[in-house]
Amino acid sequence: MSQVTDISVIIATRNRAKSLSRTLDSFQDAAIPGGVRAEILVVDNASNDDTPAVAREAKLKNVTAIPQEFMKNGWKFDENLPHGRS
Repeated sequence: MSQVTDISVIIATRNRAKSLSRTLDSFQDAAIPGGVRAEILVVDNASNDDTPAVAREAKLKNVTAIPQEFMKNGWKFDENLPHGRS
């Protein structure tokens, strides 16, 4: 049986590189119980600052950071995200 993610944190952001960096840093030493997997989905809505780079370069010990670009209606829409109609 494959292991499923037990905890998902979703952060929606746009042009908030500094605050995203501080937020992700706060997860650095998160105490995740053994056997529990945790992930952070950073959903970036067309930022034009360093927000996408902050999300991509996040290195957390106990949590997997997964950057996603979410754009629709003329913007890029990430087909890897589970979603309804596109």
